Amino acid sequence: MPIVENDELRECGRLLQDYRKKAGVTQEWLAEKAKVSVATIKRYESGESEIPMLKLFSICSALKINAYWLMPYTYEKELYLSPKDLDLHETQIKLRRLDRRLGKSLVAGFNATIDTLITESEKP
Repeated sequence: MPIVENDELRECGRLLQDYRKKAGVTQEWLAEKAKVSVATIKRYESGESEIPMLKLFSICSALKINAYWLMPYTYEKELYLSPKDLDLHETQIKLRRLDRRLGKSLVAGFNATIDTLITESEKP
């Protein structure tokens, strides 16, 4: 039995495909970077297979994206954040949605800045 529901797997796969296309790379290129077969990338993108954690990190590293960008929105609600991080996190979610709608990567710089702010706010 899969850890996540089929709808969530399909959404994760759709997001993976969107980010791969946005990066302008082929399934073959991504498969080579992640050290998996092209058929495996196709199964990930179609939502037929769950992406193992280490492969997820390899894929995200190759695409230069954060792993949580591939999580369906339902998981974002479950992240544990301190109250002072909440506003930054909500802003980041809104920017990612805007980025997806526009089909551009302009928001990536904002996301990196927000990630830095969150990291800095966690320092004692």
